[in-house]
Amino acid sequence: MLKLFFGLTLALSASASWAGCSKEIKLSKIDVKVWQCDDGTISYDQPDGISNYEGLCGPTAAANAFHAYCQNYFVEIRDIASKYFTDINPGVRPDVMESGLNQMFRKNKECMRGEWKYYYAENRWDFLDSLYHEVRKGNGSLKRTQASGKKVTRAPVLVLVKSSGINLHWVTVVDVVGHTLGFADPLAYKNPGCKVIYNDNGNQSSANCADFVSKAEMVDDAWYTDLVLPAYVHLVFEAN
Repeated sequence: MLKLFFGLTLALSASASWAGCSKEIKLSKIDVKVWQCDDGTISYDQPDGISNYEGLCGPTAAANAFHAYCQNYFVEIRDIASKYFTDINPGVRPDVMESGLNQMFRKNKECMRGEWKYYYAENRWDFLDSLYHEVRKGNGSLKRTQASGKKVTRAPVLVLVKSSGINLHWVTVVDVVGHTLGFADPLAYKNPGCKVIYNDNGNQSSANCADFVSKAEMVDDAWYTDLVLPAYVHLVFEAN
């Protein structure tokens, strides 16, 4: 079993420069900082990787997911990285994320019973529909306050995107707003009111749906990923 920590106190941190996640959760036994965002969700800082070759964005997203599906407990990112998310490639492959998350959840009784599954979509419309549907399943303990003030239960989805240059990056999607599931208009994803809300590296971002799906599409857009990774990679938790 992992060392689990539950944060009971929150303190405003003057050093936080990230919009939307300004409250540091005081966790004396965890090295990396964890922030509470204005909507009530949490976002781990991403610690430095082992090298430029091996970053820790995958284990950071997994730690966000663990909190959401495992009774709001916190884990040490470097601890889970070495136990569950190592492979010979830079970063963490989707299949390793899937198997690592399933091992981690099975070994910790605090976690919901179920299975993480690795999916990809054929096109941007199916991908956006999948995100919209999956975050609304109501699994887990993540409560989010939307811009309207309404509190909702959300089921985070882990998504692989192309961040910059040749770098791929895991983020934690906590909501999709302004989208209508199965909407017939093929250009609906370009609606400026359609937003993907995701947590990453102590921050929370609200991205236009068109921009976000483009980043997810570009995962297979490079010579080193074209033959091994599809576009629109996302991991979802399916409860028993």
